[in-house]
Amino acid sequence: MIDAEILTVTAVLLKSEEAEVREQSALLLGSFALSAIARQFFYYAFPNMKELLEDEVLAVRTATAWAFKQLSVNDDGCQRMVDQKCPDAMIESFVKRSSIDCVTKEDS
Repeated sequence: MIDAEILTVTAVLLKSEEAEVREQSALLLGSFALSAIARQFFYYAFPNMKELLEDEVLAVRTATAWAFKQLSVNDDGCQRMVDQKCPDAMIESFVKRSSIDCVTKEDS
């Protein structure tokens, strides 16, 4: 059973100093996103997930994007993201990271 406590702990781990912990936390949240019960508690995680869209580690950003994608599979997940202004953060991150210099630098 997924409850608010596990999501709260996972949301806190998104702020870990260790990139692998941030990445794994985002992946765990993404796996929770398919549960209607878990989606009710995602408001704990949204602020930290939005910050991770700007993480310096590509794997962390990728895991975070995957978690958002998982949320978007269901209408209520999409609505929760809209309510928390996640699309704004996603668009800003995309625009910032879509320059040729950023893409070339990260692919190296």
